[in-house]
Amino acid sequence: MSIACPKCQQTVPGTEINVQANLAKCPSCHHLFKPSELLAAEAAAPPKKVSVTPPPGSRITMNTRGGASLTLTAPRPRFSIANLGILIFSIFWLGFITIWTALALFGGGSFMALFSIPFWAVGIFMFLRGYRAIVTRQELEITSSEFTLTRIRPGVRRAKTFPLDEVLKAQVKEEVTYTKSKSGYRHAQINQVPYIIRQSGKTKFFETQSQSDKEWAVAFINQFLTTKRGTL
Repeated sequence: MSIACPKCQQTVPGTEINVQANLAKCPSCHHLFKPSELLAAEAAAPPKKVSVTPPPGSRITMNTRGGASLTLTAPRPRFSIANLGILIFSIFWLGFITIWTALALFGGGSFMALFSIPFWAVGIFMFLRGYRAIVTRQELEITSSEFTLTRIRPGVRRAKTFPLDEVLKAQVKEEVTYTKSKSGYRHAQINQVPYIIRQSGKTKFFETQSQSDKEWAVAFINQFLTTKRGTL
């Protein structure tokens, strides 16, 4: 759960909201407010009209094909030290495991070489994670009857199609990941991840885009669904 601060309009994460005390504190301007009053006011307000084009500065592009379909394209993510770091570390890891395995085999310790299998698995997983984060772009095609989400990487194109009737809404959800520092402390990182909520599950999309692009895409899809169902 996350809401916008009524004073500075910055996002207030769920970690700063005390539901039992009905109090929230903005980490940006330190304003204290009652989230129940804010949510009640938002519920009473008329729905905002969402722009049919991406916001200024957006990296998302929109293409229409004769009115038959609409495609939103999210490009590859911007250069990230974190993603590049994972890729470099995984290459170093795999290189070390390669040397260790070769020494074990040439030294007659074929049984010892088997112990490297879990380390190979970890290294390959890290490499694929870093590679996919750097090169993957996404396309969301919307027609009058279905949604198709396609993830595109060099030489690979994977598409998921689901009927429009099965799509309930789009929603931004918070996902918390924990990392451990050298001192032993665990640090929580909250990520805002957009999902297409379906009757049979949920599918994340455009997760590497900026926060404003995520929020626009979710609002645009929900407005499209509301308009489409209102005409049926």
